[in-house]
Amino acid sequence: MKNICLADGIYIFDCIEFNPRFRYGDVAADVAFLAMDLDFHGFEALSHGFSRGCAAGLKDPGLLELLPFYQCYRACVRGKISALAAGEPEMPPAEQERQQDAARAYFALAHRYAREGLQWTPSWW
Repeated sequence: MKNICLADGIYIFDCIEFNPRFRYGDVAADVAFLAMDLDFHGFEALSHGFSRGCAAGLKDPGLLELLPFYQCYRACVRGKISALAAGEPEMPPAEQERQQDAARAYFALAHRYAREGLQWTPSWW
């Protein structure tokens, strides 16, 4: 995973902070992005613990209702990036195949999140 530094603590940073427009966003979207990355790399227990811990720490249980939507979105974006990279003619065939595999995996993860998101009823419903 990128943008995480383990030193005397855990530091999560985003390289686009140079742009003031990109510094502020929905906290749920950021939590979902890291949770999606953890899921993608096989750390589902850590992803769930992180998500629940954030919701508890923020005193926002509704955050958990939004995560499947944002996770699905982020997985689709990563899948699209991998699919586009796989189509680059200057990329070596082995890397094209790796990117195709990544795209398939991201889209499968997005599909899983979409199914999970359909299983809950919003509290305002």
